[in-house]
Amino acid sequence: MRAPLALATLLLGGCQQFSLNSVDKEPSVDIIRPTDGSTFDPSEPVTLCLLVADDGGVDDVTLVVDSSLDGTLVGETADWEPCDGGNAAFDVTLTAGVHVITVTARDEAAHVVTATVTIAASEDSPPNCAFVAPLPGESFTVGSVVELASTVTDAETPA
Repeated sequence: MRAPLALATLLLGGCQQFSLNSVDKEPSVDIIRPTDGSTFDPSEPVTLCLLVADDGGVDDVTLVVDSSLDGTLVGETADWEPCDGGNAAFDVTLTAGVHVITVTARDEAAHVVTATVTIAASEDSPPNCAFVAPLPGESFTVGSVVELASTVTDAETPA
């Protein structure tokens, strides 16, 4: 009768407590556009294109986009739209100045990563206009057709 008891003691005595944990890696977020050091026109929306990945899938990843000047631009509840080179795009309006854009990604396991990019408003110079015709001092008869011609250039909008 001692054999079953010894076997039970050996089986129970040889067990140790342990726990199994799944390995959940943190998400990743890359800012595809705009690139670091680029400029933007403050009168136009800026498109942020991000590439977001997570080993559990991106459906449970939340994103927050902040600006050092304008505060929170995109909250956690925003819907993602795909973009060329990425899977999350947002159009944001920024005030003039230098912005540090920070994107924070949080996955379902509460892992958090950030990516940053610094962009600056471009100087918006006025367009240059020059009259080509008629030339200064030209004279015309009353009732004649006068051809008007000019050139216009804008440093921010190439022809």
